[in-house]
Amino acid sequence: VILATNIAETSVTIPGIKYVVDPGLVKARFYDPNKRLESLIVIPISKAQALQRSGRAGRDGPGKCFCLYPETEFEKLDESPKPEIKRCNLSNIILNLKALGVDDVVGFYFIEKPSRQSFVKSLEELILLGALTDELLDVKWPAFLWTLFIQKL
Repeated sequence: VILATNIAETSVTIPGIKYVVDPGLVKARFYDPNKRLESLIVIPISKAQALQRSGRAGRDGPGKCFCLYPETEFEKLDESPKPEIKRCNLSNIILNLKALGVDDVVGFYFIEKPSRQSFVKSLEELILLGALTDELLDVKWPAFLWTLFIQKL
């Protein structure tokens, strides 16, 4: 018997795995910009994650996936997981952009656009902490120091 986190969905192939038991849940980080608090929350997986998990069974022979949720629940799942940039604190991302020389972080093109509220709250937080000026032009501390500081918040 092997117990694995969701990292096993894509990262590893364990030879001889014939059965997978899928509870249909995953722990994911979510940031609440109003509370300025990041939490680890148990949420339903997406259809894409369910298919990845079922694909772990029988990679090198016959196998079966046992889902601990009914097919009706599977149909209700989102097609794919919510991108992390839409769930996380953006302060570190903003500081890294500034450290890379991006002057216009507000107009920066993201492949997956973060929520406006989360972006604005992160900018406000960085300005209040003194990491950015209100003109958004200067990074006052090296990004690696802010990374350490923000991780402690």
